Amino acid sequence: MEESATALPYEIDGNCHQSRPHRAQNELASPEKPRAGRLPISYAARGGVTQIEGVLVTVGRTGKLTPTAMLKPVAIAAPRYKPATLHNMDFIDRLGVKIATGSK
Repeated sequence: MEESATALPYEIDGNCHQSRPHRAQNELASPEKPRAGRLPISYAARGGVTQIEGVLVTVGRTGKLTPTAMLKPVAIAAPRYKPATLHNMDFIDRLGVKIATGSK
């Protein structure tokens, strides 16, 4: 199923298998478990490599500094340009993020 999902004209990240016959499904289901008899399957997450185009540091109302990475778009599902919070310098160091300064 996961391999054939790439041929679809839209993105999916999993599917749901339903038990047969329907009588067995009805016996498994109840008001507390309306989806009993169904088995959700999630596909492996797809990822990619991107570059940080810049870092924006914002100051919160308490004075806390929060670095935010502006990421270069990567075509995974639909390309999206989203910032990613880097949390703090310890987190940046742990990820091994390199922030270049100056022009190219």
